Amino acid sequence: MTHELADQDVVVHALPRIPAFLIDAVVVALLALPLLWLTILNTQSLRQALGADATLALLLLPSLLLLMLPALMDSLSSGSIGKRMMQLRVVDARGRRPNLLRSLSRHAVKLLVHGLLPGIWLLAERLLLRGLNVHDWLCGTRVVASGASAAQLARVLPASFAPTLLGQALRAVFAIGAALLLFLVGSAWLAVILVEPNPTRKALAPLVEQARGISRASENQFYKTGRFTDNLSELGLAEQTAFSTVKFNAQNGSFILRLNSEFSELHGRSLLLYPELKRGDRAEVRRWRCGSPDITAEHLPFGCRDSVAGYE
Repeated sequence: MTHELADQDVVVHALPRIPAFLIDAVVVALLALPLLWLTILNTQSLRQALGADATLALLLLPSLLLLMLPALMDSLSSGSIGKRMMQLRVVDARGRRPNLLRSLSRHAVKLLVHGLLPGIWLLAERLLLRGLNVHDWLCGTRVVASGASAAQLARVLPASFAPTLLGQALRAVFAIGAALLLFLVGSAWLAVILVEPNPTRKALAPLVEQARGISRASENQFYKTGRFTDNLSELGLAEQTAFSTVKFNAQNGSFILRLNSEFSELHGRSLLLYPELKRGDRAEVRRWRCGSPDITAEHLPFGCRDSVAGYE
């Protein structure tokens, strides 16, 4: 005979949830650490191949996904590994698994609030929110015993979700705070995108655009004559003062430009562009590859970080 849980044991509060959280933390660490270690060991080669920004993204994005793994499992399965072991699960107000957005939001709030605020907050939120943690209260979720029946959930959850005046006020404060936080994060992100943080890359960007102008002219010449040029005058372009020399390879269409820049870190360095051809009845230029044999990837614009080995 199956023993039915008492109603007061259906919604689970702090103590039984701590071991579940610690188990999930260990699982995430065991999965993340080898990946981080492998990436760190290959940081130098990745920076050369992808650039500093892409390498940082490669380092952080998988870690972020693993960090959110418990939330994914709460939404897409019967619960995270820690909750399953402790016989717990997360439900919404209807007693169902939370949808993915709700589950991810819940997990993010939990990590941010409990990670940034002092431990006294754990006591404060329980006193203010009738024993609930802020992430469950804010995201409309509850942690319940996995053995609770559907009938028990239908009977117990409505009282647990009943709003209070204090709860409504705090929810409004959190909503305003979340909107402000999103605005600040969005503004900071736009600032990172719009304001060039690398002065060498900023100085190099217009030179790359001029080089692409030469590549477009070379491509037009190729379509008109069926061959690539071996000199700049044939393209009908004026002398390129930004480059001390422009050297063409008529065999493969590549050309290398020696920079004539007032920027000391760029003067005398080179850019190299070459066409990637699409073979068929008539050869066509699929796209132009751009890179440098002597400028590191972190200083090159994002669209000019291709390997130029074999074309130098």
